Amino acid sequence: MTNAYEEWVGREEARTQRLDATVVQAMAATLDLDSAPANGEPLPPGWQWLYFNPTARRSGLGTDGHPQRGGFLPPSTCRVACGRAAACATWLTCRSARKRRGAAAS
Repeated sequence: MTNAYEEWVGREEARTQRLDATVVQAMAATLDLDSAPANGEPLPPGWQWLYFNPTARRSGLGTDGHPQRGGFLPPSTCRVACGRAAACATWLTCRSARKRRGAAAS
């Protein structure tokens, strides 16, 4: 019996984005911090999720408001990020241009 998701295993996706200071400042304000990381300073852990988010036209959205399933990730019935691994990304600094790579694994 073959796994229904086998054709997605090994797929990769890459996104490049400038880590804009406006987003960093907005997050700092949301958390009521006295200051935001300055240009060139590392972002705090977890702030990497502010960037590299997928975009889709309205016509390309599913009923849950996310991009329709079946592109990079398989057409699953839920969007749980099981086994997501992220190291403390000290290389992500304010106002730098970075590339994120994601891979689907079994």
